[in-house]
Amino acid sequence: MKFGSDKEVLFYYKRYAKQEGFRVIIRRTKRDIDGNAKYVTIACARGGRYYPCHSNLSKPRPTTKTDCKAKVNARLVNGEWVVTSVELVHNHSIVSPKKARFFRSHKNFD
Repeated sequence: MKFGSDKEVLFYYKRYAKQEGFRVIIRRTKRDIDGNAKYVTIACARGGRYYPCHSNLSKPRPTTKTDCKAKVNARLVNGEWVVTSVELVHNHSIVSPKKARFFRSHKNFD
């Protein structure tokens, strides 16, 4: 798939995430010397692991991280954004699409 900008890639994946019932974040962006984005990874918000930064192990904090691998990678090639890889499998339960509109990543989206 090809897009005109990295914002269009983000909009498309957010729209897909909203209809499927999960949250998204921009996991990684690589930029050139001028500061223009040339590579972006948009991933499920439950991706990654929680690393506690406190030493109180008797009161562990709850976390939403489940190391989910769902993501979309896109790269700028000859002025067009091309989706290079897609992983759609989640390792956690998905929320009803009716409730997905309450996620922070989907606020001010419509």
